[in-house]
Amino acid sequence: MKKLISITSMILAIVVLWQGCTKPEETGTIYGTVTDFATGEPIKNVNVKLRPSGETTLTGSDGTYMFQDLKHGEYSLFLSKADYSDKDDDYIIELEAGKNFRRDVQMKKTIAFLLITDVNGGDLPFLDFGAEQSVTSKSFNIHNEGTSAINCKLSDDCDWISSVTPDSVLIVPGQTVPVIVTISREQLSPGDNSTYLHITSANAGNELEVRAVGVYLPEVSTSNVTNYTATSATFGGEVTNEGGAPVTDRGVCWSLTQSPSLENGEHRSIGSGNGSFSGTINGLSPNTPYYVRAYATNSRGTSYGEQKTFTTATGLPVVTRADVTSITTHSAVCGGTVTDNGGYAVSARGLVWSTSQYPTLSDNHLELGVGNGPFTGSMTGLSINTTYYVRSYATNSQGTAYSEVQTPFTTRDGKPSVTTTSPALNGTTVVTGGNVSSDWGYPVTARGICYGTTPYPDLNNSNLTTEGTGTGYYTSQFTASNVSTTIYYIRAYATNANGTTYGEQKTVGPYNCLPSFEYNGHTYRVAPDPGNYMNWSDASSYCQNLSLYGHTGWSLPTKEQLTQMYSDRDDIGGFFTNCNGHYNNDCRNCSYWSSTIYNDQLHHYYFCFGDGYIGNSYNDNTNNNSHRVRPIRMDD
Repeated sequence: MKKLISITSMILAIVVLWQGCTKPEETGTIYGTVTDFATGEPIKNVNVKLRPSGETTLTGSDGTYMFQDLKHGEYSLFLSKADYSDKDDDYIIELEAGKNFRRDVQMKKTIAFLLITDVNGGDLPFLDFGAEQSVTSKSFNIHNEGTSAINCKLSDDCDWISSVTPDSVLIVPGQTVPVIVTISREQLSPGDNSTYLHITSANAGNELEVRAVGVYLPEVSTSNVTNYTATSATFGGEVTNEGGAPVTDRGVCWSLTQSPSLENGEHRSIGSGNGSFSGTINGLSPNTPYYVRAYATNSRGTSYGEQKTFTTATGLPVVTRADVTSITTHSAVCGGTVTDNGGYAVSARGLVWSTSQYPTLSDNHLELGVGNGPFTGSMTGLSINTTYYVRSYATNSQGTAYSEVQTPFTTRDGKPSVTTTSPALNGTTVVTGGNVSSDWGYPVTARGICYGTTPYPDLNNSNLTTEGTGTGYYTSQFTASNVSTTIYYIRAYATNANGTTYGEQKTVGPYNCLPSFEYNGHTYRVAPDPGNYMNWSDASSYCQNLSLYGHTGWSLPTKEQLTQMYSDRDDIGGFFTNCNGHYNNDCRNCSYWSSTIYNDQLHHYYFCFGDGYIGNSYNDNTNNNSHRVRPIRMDD
């Protein structure tokens, strides 16, 4: 073919050279190459006739031809050669003046006296097997129209043609021989496949095109099973490749045994074609393991996705447990919520309890209605000072389910409930008391306060007062002669047949003797001035780390709190008030830091207790930016 291209290029060069010597605007050239349809090889000595001029020429050894000095107009070609079928080329060549036009033509070799037809004697342009998997054999006829016998051979160069019968035959004049072509669809490539069957005799040859569509099994994947209940679940999959032929059916198979298929297990069809699909399957059995596979079917057959497994829900209700409240010596309140009936109506719900873990209906239980939703009830007949475990339960036709939570609770010990009243200091007299809020069914026979200078005073190691019997508030007082230097500890007490209970511990002492002021409904204690100047960072740190008379939680006052402290400065006392001016260090002797920011993180307000002036200072260590400190603490 390289030789053919080279010779054609030479022809073009000659044409161009020739055109340089003529008038290109008046004449043109038609040229081209004639090749064998089956082999692609050039055919020499082909008689090429130009219509309508009638000029003729023969192709050279390279199959080329040429007509020159042609006026513009419409032309066509007619080709003929022994052993080749005449070629009436109906293509219209529109030749423009001074232009060249290339027209290449193919010719088919004739089989002398042989006629190839379909089984009915009709024209057979090609033998088509299509995509239907069951079609693996097709027939056509060879008829001898001549006057002498012909030896005919049939051959192919194709893997997927498995047999041609007969592949060699002597055909006598007038005889028709049927030929059977069989293919192997397993050898086909996906999609369109095409090859040629060579039919040759001693002096001629031809080709019959054979076509088939290759089809493979579809490619399908199985989706995860979702939304499963006791009797239903959502199955699905995705057809990712139809395999060269339409997927006519797709769906899911499921079974109690592995590898479910259309023949082994149940299945549901969910449409056709490519893409994702899903559907809800009903009628499953509760608390049962299933195997699931997606499937897809085309003309080749059925393929399956990977196997998935899941277990249906038990069908039991889902119930949660509420907190245990209102605990007394012999009762407690609890409840729960049925959040899901499991697909079956809840016929009973309630509480179960025991002194052992994981109580069931065989233990103490209380029924509290039917159906979904919240419920609550009181467990009675409990033993005093005993630890119990309680769970909620719900029952339907599939059985009884219990809440997971079973946090233990303990009934009260029957001792009184008592709190200690916050003490008030009047000179050296401490006024306090208590409140017996419940005797839990056992009368209070004694109540009062215990006090002393050691923590957690009780009836055995401290002073005490007696303030009658029964429940309710009561007042008590005692003299604390050393309260300005000594901390006193106080607890209320109450006694019944089950024992004595103490309220929370309160204290009075030097802290209670500190001056105080009221602001926004709260009482604030004021600590002494430490007696030195500090920048703001050091002042804030000093307050945060201060522990005074057993109390922490001190802080710098805000600007507003300092304003209130200035108004109460005579009652609070201890402030420096000698002011010599507000600049050049003259004010720091009587000014106190606040925690309030002025305009950035490094500037804070201060308050002058000499004349009430409010200024601001930068947080550094220079003298004019150092001020005094009075820590404050809100009373408990």
